[in-house]
Amino acid sequence: MAETKDWQEDAGEPCRLSEEGPGKSQAEVPRTLGEAKRMLQELDRQKNEVETRNAELVRAMDHVEAALEKYVDLYNHAPVSHLTIDRAGTIRLANLTCSRLLSVARSRLIGARFDRFVADASRAAFAGLLGMIFAGPGKHSCELTLSTGADSLILVRVEAVTAEDQWHLALIDITNSMRVECARRTGRAAVKPLRREETGSSYYLESEDRYERF
Repeated sequence: MAETKDWQEDAGEPCRLSEEGPGKSQAEVPRTLGEAKRMLQELDRQKNEVETRNAELVRAMDHVEAALEKYVDLYNHAPVSHLTIDRAGTIRLANLTCSRLLSVARSRLIGARFDRFVADASRAAFAGLLGMIFAGPGKHSCELTLSTGADSLILVRVEAVTAEDQWHLALIDITNSMRVECARRTGRAAVKPLRREETGSSYYLESEDRYERF
């Protein structure tokens, strides 16, 4: 009989729990029409707050997207060529101006090593630039002769700044200004474009069907 009594007491526990459950749910149900109206008003207020916050979030995202589009447009069409290289010298980013300068499609620039465009005569200068930018943060510059996809040589001034484990390079084309300077100093006006097959160095001026180094 004792076992039967214990079983009945244990069996009654779930009954008490089940009685507490409905009581708790009933407390959340409005008991009067006034309470129901107040609950509806509170739900409506919360709904309006959520809608307002969502609208503000959408506006903020639109502003961010517009600013990003403007930044990308400014980056791509900047008057100066910009590119980003990693520690291995691989090009990670490049703008359209850089693509035009090097006469290489941007899709082919990304992932390529920048030193493939450095002429042999400028490899020592480029190695020195890498040594400086790898040494620590700061701004460094040098002049390099680059070999373009159009099979020509151009002279650029490189401005490099460190950004964590990457380096941003600005390439300023000074080929024409150097030609003008060469012509001014020598008194000769005819300056022939540099060609890869004709010279592997930096400053050359046409003279009597040959190139003289300046």
